Amino acid sequence: MKIVIAGVGRIGYSIAQELSKENHDITVIEQDEKRLKEVENTLDVMTLVGNAASYETLNKLQLRDTDLLIAAMKEDELNMLCCLTAKKLGVRHTIARVRNRAYFRQTEFLKNDLVLTMTFNPEEDTASDISRILRFPSASKVESFANSKAESVEIRVGESSPLVNMKLYSLDRRNGNTRIYDGGNADVEGVFDAHNACRDSGPEAGKLTPKIQRSSLILYLIYIFLTIAEVVALLICKMPFFDSVVYAFGTAGTGGFGIKNTSIGAYSSPAIDMVIAVFQNSPVCLYAYGQT
Repeated sequence: MKIVIAGVGRIGYSIAQELSKENHDITVIEQDEKRLKEVENTLDVMTLVGNAASYETLNKLQLRDTDLLIAAMKEDELNMLCCLTAKKLGVRHTIARVRNRAYFRQTEFLKNDLVLTMTFNPEEDTASDISRILRFPSASKVESFANSKAESVEIRVGESSPLVNMKLYSLDRRNGNTRIYDGGNADVEGVFDAHNACRDSGPEAGKLTPKIQRSSLILYLIYIFLTIAEVVALLICKMPFFDSVVYAFGTAGTGGFGIKNTSIGAYSSPAIDMVIAVFQNSPVCLYAYGQT
C-alpha cells in the first residue's frame, strides 16, 4: 500500500514507525529539515521537505497512485486542508488528526464535506481506552467494535476457577444478564452478545444507589452518635457546654484543637485529655466501615 504521512511529530513518527514494519511504501512530508533527517536515519521511508498543506508540495507526489494520506500535523486546520487538497489530487482515502473538540464534534460534517475517510483524536482515544480498562480492571485486553457499541473482553482465570473448561453456552444458566448465542458451524463453542454482555458486566446506577444510600445513612448515624457521646463525656468532665460542642465537632477534623489559645491544655484536666484522645480515633471506625 502506498501511504503518505503529513507531519512527523510524535504521533506522525509513531504511525510511520508502525506502518514501515508492515512493508508499506511510505512517504513522509515535513517542513523541519532537521526532524526529517532524523526520520531518514531511523525509518525505512521516503521523505519530502515542504508544507504538507500546500498544493505545490502535494502535487510532487503523484497522489493519484496513493492509497492513503494521514495528516498528523500540529494544527487541525492544516490537517483538514491537507486532506482536502490531497483528495482533489486523487488520493483514495484521507485521515486527519483533529484535536480541537469543537471540530471533533462535527465529525460527520467534516467527513462528508471535506471527503475525509476518518478523523482521530489521540487524547480522546487515550481517555476512552483508559475508561474502558477501568470498567474492566481484571481484564488483560479490552477491544471495542462498531464505534464502541460492542466490546470484546479477555480475562485470565486461574486454575482453580470454576470457569476453567466451561463451555460458553453453559454460562447462560449462571448469568441471566448475559445473552449467549450458539456458534453454529463456527469454530468457537459459543459467541457472546458482546454489546449486552459488556454493558451488563459493569456497575449500574440502579444496583449501586441503594447500597450507597444505606452505607451513607449508617455512617451519618455513627458520626452523630459519636459526636453526642463526646459532648456528654466532656460535660461529665466539667467542660462548659459550648466548649464541649465545639471540641466534639472539631475532634475528628483537627484532633481537638479549638477555641483556646493553648487548646485543651487550658483546662488542665487529664480526664478531658483522655476523652479527646479516645474520640480523636473515632473517624478510623468510620473509615474502616466505609472500606468494607
